Amino acid sequence: LVATHNASLPSGVLSINPAMEITMKPRGSQLDVQVRFAPTTRVPYFSEEVMLECVGGISVPLFTIQGSCQAVGIELDTEHIPFGAVVRGAQSTRKLVMYNTGDIGARFRWDETSFAPDFSISPVEGYVATGMHVDFTITFHPAQHNRDVRYDNLICDIEDGTQLYLTLTGACIPATPTKEVLNFVCSVRSKETRSLTLHNKTGNKTWTLIPVIEGEYFSGAEQLVAEPGQHRQYEVTYQPLTMTTENRKHNGSIFFPLPDGTGLLYNMTGFSDQPRPIATLPIDIPAKTQHTETLKVHNWLRVPQRFIVIREILKPDRPDPATNLRGFDYIDVPGLSEREYKLHFEAYKEGNVHSKITFKNEQSGEFQFYFVTYKVSAAGVIDTIKLTAPVRQSVSHTIPLFNPLSVSVTLNTQLHNSTEISLLPTFTVPANSEGLFSFEYMPLKAGRSDAKIVFNSIDLGQYIYEVELLATPAGPERALIFKTGLGNSQVLQARLINYSKTKVDYTSKTDNADFHVEKNTQPATSGGVGGTEVTIEVTFEPSQLGDSKGTLIVSSGGGGEYIFPLVGHCHHPKPQGPFTIRAGQSIPVQFKNVFPTPTTFLLSVDNSLFSVKQSELIRAKKTINIMVTYNGSPSGQALPTQTGKLIITNPKSTSGQTIHWVFYLKGVSEKH
Repeated sequence: LVATHNASLPSGVLSINPAMEITMKPRGSQLDVQVRFAPTTRVPYFSEEVMLECVGGISVPLFTIQGSCQAVGIELDTEHIPFGAVVRGAQSTRKLVMYNTGDIGARFRWDETSFAPDFSISPVEGYVATGMHVDFTITFHPAQHNRDVRYDNLICDIEDGTQLYLTLTGACIPATPTKEVLNFVCSVRSKETRSLTLHNKTGNKTWTLIPVIEGEYFSGAEQLVAEPGQHRQYEVTYQPLTMTTENRKHNGSIFFPLPDGTGLLYNMTGFSDQPRPIATLPIDIPAKTQHTETLKVHNWLRVPQRFIVIREILKPDRPDPATNLRGFDYIDVPGLSEREYKLHFEAYKEGNVHSKITFKNEQSGEFQFYFVTYKVSAAGVIDTIKLTAPVRQSVSHTIPLFNPLSVSVTLNTQLHNSTEISLLPTFTVPANSEGLFSFEYMPLKAGRSDAKIVFNSIDLGQYIYEVELLATPAGPERALIFKTGLGNSQVLQARLINYSKTKVDYTSKTDNADFHVEKNTQPATSGGVGGTEVTIEVTFEPSQLGDSKGTLIVSSGGGGEYIFPLVGHCHHPKPQGPFTIRAGQSIPVQFKNVFPTPTTFLLSVDNSLFSVKQSELIRAKKTINIMVTYNGSPSGQALPTQTGKLIITNPKSTSGQTIHWVFYLKGVSEKH
């Protein structure tokens, strides 16, 4: 038995038994033929004819064998990829193709960790169908300088258990920096931006560059895209958080890895100067007024910072001792946040104060600061004091005055627009303490008025206080109570205390004619501390029976007004006398018409030895002499002493009563 030869069949895959010569008996003898197909690799479809060769050179076709062996057939287009030299920090890529020439698709997976750290492959795993291929991208990105980078027998596992092997080689060389150095200069915590120009000289490939920036305070965009033949600007920003010194600057670099494995390297140098002021604050305030300014303190780090607060007065060169700039000595600020600092300022005198407030980290030496300029104007009115008091009654008030100096201060006092306030000409306040200045207000006239109290000090400047004064009317003085008979008068004294600080004249007047004063004007000397007494004589001369009331008003332009109630009681006239008359003689008896109108009075005697005319018309308030005669004995003989009464009658009294005035008479002879 002989099979025709097929070149596609590997040797030993197909065998036929028996393979030696055989002898078959005639007439229907049979022979079993065994065909064995045992492939170890993929065998494509084949067809072979088995011939029976007989002795004598005769060949007879016996049967045909057809078959195939399906299997996975995966291979790489190359087993070694050389990358050549690549600049450190740059990268270079190559392509690798996997083919499936077999009859069955299969999954594959590369051992990714074996490519690290200098190579990477994509995709790492996948599936390749029969008759298809997979493209791989292999990147060479060396991190260390090495002239001989070699990775042998990198393994790719195939699903059927077979493995493919790949070898990668290359070299890593240092980048050569360009001659151009980027220099940055700015204040700490500010920023400066510089630009670089990159030219894509390739004719058909777009660059997508991922810059590598070294240096803590340098930054830029994450990528740069440059079309073929295009010039692109790339901006680098320097934003330092610490200051530099002459011998210690901020250094950095920026590297642009190019697709061909080369790159562009630029060195960068940053100089960070002292910070600029956060702000310059102009503040206008009046003297002796406390002002609080809120300053924001920033923390530019992620960790908390403690700042010592340094408060300096830059101008004037010799700050006034009374100028006070204060606040807490330390402030803690959490990371990447800000806090408010309260700065308190008070100046006692006018002028300009230039200050610098610095917040300094004592460990790092980094700081931030403000300029604060205070324009201190005149203090103006510090306070308005309102006082109310009745006339001639005093009320006191106390003004607190603080002395911030380490020595005592004497202030001179001035009073404007008022003579009714009493105060000391000077006042001393002890060192670093508060003094209480007291003054008194005693008004002399009712009404409203305004005054001003000014304190002057060479060391503390001027204090101005306005005083609003209200004097309410005084109550009446002690009443004068009179009691006398009709036709008589009584004199009492009205006493007042003059508090005027200058010499004044008091004018007196009454509102009832029964009361009068002899002197309408009464001079008074200055009152002094306790005042001086002024006496006014008031006469009560009633014009009718019963009670009378009136008011005495004593006033002066500088001393104010005093009101005295007047109360008078008039009773019937009491008899007067006796009046002695010698025989044959006449005497005058004074009588006054106390009524306000001319009045006719009736005159009579009760003893015929006395004589008087019958009536008399007397003008109002006038005094006349009524002549009374003692006739004695008609025979001229001496008589014993005679008595009688002169009766004066007013028949038309306003009270409706008949009023009698009785004067006792005594007649004596010549011998007596």
